[in-house]
Amino acid sequence: MKLRVKYLFTNSESGLMEDVVVEFNETIENVHPFQPGEPVDRTFNRHVLMPSLVNAHTHAYSALARGMPLKGFNPKTFKQVLEQLWWRLDRALTKEAAMMSAYVAGIESLTSGVTTIFDHHSSPMFVKGSLDVLKHVLVDTLGLRCALSYETSDRDGERVKRSAIEENLRSYHEYRSPKVRGFFGLHAPFTLSDETISEVAKITQKDQIPIHVHVSEGIEDFEDARKKGSLPIERLEPAITPNSILVHGVNLQPEEFASLSEKSVWLAFNPQSNMNNAVGLPNWELAKKHGISAVLGNDGFGYNLVFDIRALVLSQKLRARSTTAFGFDDLRSVIFENNYKLASSVFEVSLGKIAEGYQADMVVVEYEPPTPMTNENFLAHFFFGMLESWNPSSVFIAGRELVQDGKLITLDVSDIYKRAVEVSKKLWTRFDELL
Repeated sequence: MKLRVKYLFTNSESGLMEDVVVEFNETIENVHPFQPGEPVDRTFNRHVLMPSLVNAHTHAYSALARGMPLKGFNPKTFKQVLEQLWWRLDRALTKEAAMMSAYVAGIESLTSGVTTIFDHHSSPMFVKGSLDVLKHVLVDTLGLRCALSYETSDRDGERVKRSAIEENLRSYHEYRSPKVRGFFGLHAPFTLSDETISEVAKITQKDQIPIHVHVSEGIEDFEDARKKGSLPIERLEPAITPNSILVHGVNLQPEEFASLSEKSVWLAFNPQSNMNNAVGLPNWELAKKHGISAVLGNDGFGYNLVFDIRALVLSQKLRARSTTAFGFDDLRSVIFENNYKLASSVFEVSLGKIAEGYQADMVVVEYEPPTPMTNENFLAHFFFGMLESWNPSSVFIAGRELVQDGKLITLDVSDIYKRAVEVSKKLWTRFDELL
């Protein structure tokens, strides 16, 4: 296919051009200035073509909680938020509810320009085969790139924990394509015994399986580890392997940042979720000082990542009490470098640039700049302008157009959402019964 677009953010040294043609199949084959009279398949005026987005941490299973009545919900701590809401919700999930949650999360990711997601699943009453359900919906049906994992925990007993370990191990070895990969999921250190961490460590170290784990989101991880004479990262350290994703890190101590600087891991920031749960914000400056690669997720707080892009910048300025904290160079390093480096490493394909040889994972967004736009000032236009009315016109994955004119074109979204409404009613009933 040959697309002609007005503006192009290549995310490479070639920079921003006007009236450019991109030729691609599964990968991008050529990028060049438009020549008068050159035949093209599609033309986009007043649009920017750029690499599509990567969500480095999310929870598809939370999609049907939207609008759910919360009887008995009066948390005073972060752990009580988990007990009164999320741990009740995941115990209420059935195969059908997990499936419909995945449809909603996947559709809303795609239509907002997110084409790669790192999902962290939990459904204690439906563990075995749960990741296959997500794979069927998110990858096989919707066409996303997904890294899937199940959050192993001791909180639901030995049987559920054993099933979670088996589900992670099975999926890691079975999901080995450029579209789907497996991680070893863990919930958080404060819900994991030393014995469980030790058992998981033997598995992850043997096969070098990366882990995907919440750590130091609330103060609970720190307090639990201190009672055991340790720190959360010290407890997890035996299980950490290259490419592991450590999520949140709000309460990580300086010595833990120093320890992580020696490991090839990713620290996933989730600012909207952190603020919503009132747990605080991770320390970007310490992560940067110690050379720890920060990536951006949204923890299932909706599925449109651009809200977290804005929240990331603004919250870190507020945390530092400085207008110059977390500038556009920092934004570039997280969103347009690290998120793509993580995805490229995991899926073993080149992602994140509109350049020859890269996967044609792209998003076309309508935007007419009211001031001059260049490669040097593009991120200012992106942050202050494009995100203001972000509504992708077209979204491509591996050259396949999945969103056209702002709508998913591969499925009847209306029918799916009608079914999701009926499934959510049953889910909410089960949720109430767990009070």
